[in-house]
Amino acid sequence: MAKNTSLYFRIVEGRSLPAKDVSGTSDPYCIVKVDNEVVARTATVWKNLNPFWGEEYTLHLPMGFHSLLFLVMDEDTIGHDDVIGKITLSKEAIGSQVKGLDSWMNLTRVDPDEEVQGEIHLSLELLKDTKKSSLRCQVIEAR
Repeated sequence: MAKNTSLYFRIVEGRSLPAKDVSGTSDPYCIVKVDNEVVARTATVWKNLNPFWGEEYTLHLPMGFHSLLFLVMDEDTIGHDDVIGKITLSKEAIGSQVKGLDSWMNLTRVDPDEEVQGEIHLSLELLKDTKKSSLRCQVIEAR
């Protein structure tokens, strides 16, 4: 990828997420990380298993970045937030998609003892310009 790489992405919605709270619901939000640094966080949608976020972001990727991580979380008012699942995309995986990527991707577990449900529909497109490359990424929906 070129020195100046920008990432444009949209986190739209989730569907049929697992209930993580005793009330039978979750309070979901998404975190986006480049390597280990948090670069974006959606608003929390309280008591909802089918959240709509509809949030758009633009970020500039550092030249030596290794991966892009999408974490779907459940916010808790007491204690630590619960991880619902994650998707990790390596720099190589993003760069190898010449025509972009538009598919459902299963959430994977963060804790080996946890069961994971759900998937996220991601749309990524690497836009090439003579001076720079850009990556367009949309989270269409999650279920």
